[in-house]
Amino acid sequence: MKPSRWISAIVLILAVGGTAVALGMWKTNSWKKAAAEAALMPEPMEVVKATLAKDGTFTRYTTVTGTVRALQSIVLQNELDGTVAETKLIPGSIVEAGDILVALDISVEQAELKAQEAQAELARVTLERIEPLSKGQAVAATELDRARAERDMALAQVARIQATMDRKTLRAPFRARVGMTDIHKGQYV
Repeated sequence: MKPSRWISAIVLILAVGGTAVALGMWKTNSWKKAAAEAALMPEPMEVVKATLAKDGTFTRYTTVTGTVRALQSIVLQNELDGTVAETKLIPGSIVEAGDILVALDISVEQAELKAQEAQAELARVTLERIEPLSKGQAVAATELDRARAERDMALAQVARIQATMDRKTLRAPFRARVGMTDIHKGQYV
């Protein structure tokens, strides 16, 4: 490399370094001046308005807007469809746990229940007649088993119909206040 290039490079580096040092000293000096001027300035004043004390009323409450949520609430939905036969949902009224809220029409189920109860009674009587005969081996064991099965099936059908009737009556699961309702007697739900 030629000596003239070396000299040019050194001069350039010294010029850039000198400029950086000069800028740093200038900035430090301006910060010191700003701090000195700020120290000489007085603290800003606050405007205060004086008033005489007066007798008055003090309320220990205030009115606010808020939301109240119930600890327990439900939206009634029926498991089975049907026509409303009775409703005891009166908005704002208190219902106790177990109270009937809505009862659907169960006239068809009541008729089926009577028929199944008659069938269960017939199966019971038939079984009572066959049991003594099976002990004397006048009737086959399969006939006794069939009579027991028919009695058990008839009793199960009675229980199924009774459960369906119970499911068509909505009861309050806990003590509560009735909210909004749009269910009416005769309505199909």
